[in-house]
Amino acid sequence: MSKEKNTSTLAGQKLRIRILHQIILHEPNRIIPTKGGDRAYLVNEINKKLVSRGLNTIGVKTLELDIKAIKNGDFEEADHSLPLLEKGHLYDLRFDHESKRYKYHGHRIPYIPFLTEEEDHTIAFLMQILEEHKDLPVIKKLISESSTLFNKSFSDAKSRKSFVFKKPVYSNEKRGKKMIERAVELLGYIEKQQAIRFDYVECKNLKQFEGIGAKRMTFKAYPLCVRMHENLYYLTTICQKNPDKNPRNKFIIRNLRIDHIVDKSIKLIPNPKAPHLYETFVATDEWAKHEIKKQFDKAIGIWNMPKNAEEEIVHIRFYGWAANQLKVFDIHPSQVIIETNTDMDYVDVQFKFYTYSGHQIQGNPHRSFYKEGVAKGTWSPQDFPFSDLFHRYPEAAHILGKYINFMHVLK
Repeated sequence: MSKEKNTSTLAGQKLRIRILHQIILHEPNRIIPTKGGDRAYLVNEINKKLVSRGLNTIGVKTLELDIKAIKNGDFEEADHSLPLLEKGHLYDLRFDHESKRYKYHGHRIPYIPFLTEEEDHTIAFLMQILEEHKDLPVIKKLISESSTLFNKSFSDAKSRKSFVFKKPVYSNEKRGKKMIERAVELLGYIEKQQAIRFDYVECKNLKQFEGIGAKRMTFKAYPLCVRMHENLYYLTTICQKNPDKNPRNKFIIRNLRIDHIVDKSIKLIPNPKAPHLYETFVATDEWAKHEIKKQFDKAIGIWNMPKNAEEEIVHIRFYGWAANQLKVFDIHPSQVIIETNTDMDYVDVQFKFYTYSGHQIQGNPHRSFYKEGVAKGTWSPQDFPFSDLFHRYPEAAHILGKYINFMHVLK
């Protein structure tokens, strides 16, 4: 294959040097063809691997340039602290007239791996991580083409010596696949900056799982990004709720769970000024107008704090394993450890949480389920010791729920 116009034969040299090095080092007794000798063999073997990767083939002149690059140490792993050899070379790679093959002379052999020893050891970890997201199209491709990218198939990696925590398994496998398919579909609209409409099922009840009487709403949306949090996918969007019922509804930022978007309900919106086209938006304008970056900086998981939320300081004492975790992890961006008591094994931590005007009212409806349980005698206040805290600061329940039996609110 001849070199394409306006392309460099040095393009892809990093890969070719690795292939060339592996052949010379690990095939010292390779069978040499009668025509063309070892150069012909090396060019042929390198080209086989280039073709498998969808790359252009090379000729003898390019091979000579690659050999020269190895001699000069023109690759990232070269040890330039070594004294230069004869003719100013860093490594002695040359044609051996006795064996009729190219080989390294002396004990100075370069280290040019496809994968370093550390990288090779961690492939099993990587495979465990990739396995968790194997339904994503790009992950499927990475796994299937790993042998051409790294000269080693990831699927052959042994995972006995490395394990990662498994994510929760979907109770319905189809639900997980649909969520990913819908996320990929939304990414297409985000990339093209297209306005969309879709039906959405309310998240506050379980009727959607039974397929009966689930409350639906319609959104006109400017999709901005897809976020993954705790194995669920969310669409961050500037949207208008039920625009047909009330066209004056404001466009606000929302995080919508992607699996609650009704199947096959996502539609493009015709442009009223040009019906043969679809409505679009300018994503950078929406990010700036709604200060989304600033929102993300103080977001907890997928929570976005409204602009009228009031910041309040809360002190909580954590004991035992919970205290140990908070000494290691910042579970909240505002977290500050104000005291550590090693004798009693606790830490006192200060947080800045956001509360909303509706949650400041003691009789707000968000506490009704709790109060009804107490009134009926089915629950006691001890069953929900931090009910007020969690209702006053909704995101606190989200991040502190697992510590509930190992913490005490100081103020």
